Amino acid sequence: MGDDAAKTGAAVAGGSFLGIALALFLSRRAQAKPLQGGEVVALDDAAMAALLAIAENSEGVDDIINDLHDIATAVQQLAAALGGPTALQNPDSFVAFTRVIPVAGTAVQLPYFPVPYDMELVVKSNPGNAGNIFVGRNQADTQNLNTRYTLIQNEAVGLKVDRTDRVWVDAAVAGDWVMCIVEQKAGGD
Repeated sequence: MGDDAAKTGAAVAGGSFLGIALALFLSRRAQAKPLQGGEVVALDDAAMAALLAIAENSEGVDDIINDLHDIATAVQQLAAALGGPTALQNPDSFVAFTRVIPVAGTAVQLPYFPVPYDMELVVKSNPGNAGNIFVGRNQADTQNLNTRYTLIQNEAVGLKVDRTDRVWVDAAVAGDWVMCIVEQKAGGD
C-alpha cells in the first residue's frame, strides 16, 4: 500500500509541476525572433526552476504511464461487466431519408429511426425548394409562427433527439421537402 501511495504522490507532483510550468509559459507574453550571431536563449528564474523541477521528477514518468494504462484497463473491464461499451467508437452506419411536404401549412411527422446517444439528426432544406421549411416538435408547434424554427433553402439544423419521429416539418410551398441524415450504431440504435 505504501508503494502505491508513493506512486500516487509522484504522479500528483509530476502533474503539478507540469501544470505550473505550463501556466508560467502561457502567462508570459513574448515574441519569437530568430537568434543572431552569438545570441543565447535565456529563461527567467521562475521558468528555469519549473523546468528543473520537471526534469528532477521525470524518473517516475514511466511508472505513471503504466499506472494510467492499468486504470484505463480497469475502467474498460468495469464497463464490460456492467454491460456498457468497452471502447469509444464511431457509429458504423447512417440512415438518410427525405420527407416531402405535400400541403403547405400542414405539418408532417418524420418517419421513425433511432438517434443514438450524443448524435444529432440533421434536417436540411432542399436547395431547390421554392420557399422556407418549418421545423417543430409537434404538428401544432410546427404550424405556429411563434413556436417553429425556420430553415431557408439549403440550410440545416442538428437536433439531439432520441427518435426522428419527434420532429415535424412544414413548408411555405407545397411539394418542398427536407433531407435528413442520422448516424446509426450496430444494431440500429
